Amino acid sequence: MWFQMKILNSYKCINGCTGTYLIPRKVVIRKTNVVIEARCGKCKWLNRIELPFKTRHEWLYLLQDDIYRCNYCGAINNENFKIIQTNVSFTMTFFNEVLSTMVFKCNTCGKLSKKAINSIIWSELKEANEKELERPFLKSEKELTCPNCGAISPPNSIYCQICGFKIKEIPNEETLLFCDNCGAPLRIGARFCSECGNKIIS
Repeated sequence: MWFQMKILNSYKCINGCTGTYLIPRKVVIRKTNVVIEARCGKCKWLNRIELPFKTRHEWLYLLQDDIYRCNYCGAINNENFKIIQTNVSFTMTFFNEVLSTMVFKCNTCGKLSKKAINSIIWSELKEANEKELERPFLKSEKELTCPNCGAISPPNSIYCQICGFKIKEIPNEETLLFCDNCGAPLRIGARFCSECGNKIIS
């Protein structure tokens, strides 16, 4: 958990703004790290983020949606992209790095976005998208989806764990009721407990 929080703190705008997502334009390998060049979705600051290549399976989910974001408006376009070329880069690296160039026309603003991605990272992202990449927490019927960034949070969350957005209102303790049978919290006006089915006596 500590490592995940450290990664989450690294993968954000270094300009100090409150932007909730980044727009990667280039993802390359430099020595033992993956270097991500990404603009902030809010202040447009160009960030250079370095994450360890060795532990990429623990943070790759951060790129799963952001890599498909339009370079201009930030909308996600994960269906209409295409790879136009794969070439070998000889610059700023100690080995012949294979880069894939991805382009797509944004469904929202209509502009053309172009991204350069290391072929290893790209192939793992494609594979992850096909079998739903493992995230720090798994979604179930009771877990909450953040309306701001789409991250999944545990059912008792008030704020999103990724972007800090307020997911639900904190219930007033005076009006909060609990099931006599199992102790689960009840909605005001509930006739039966949603956890155990116990009939509520008002």
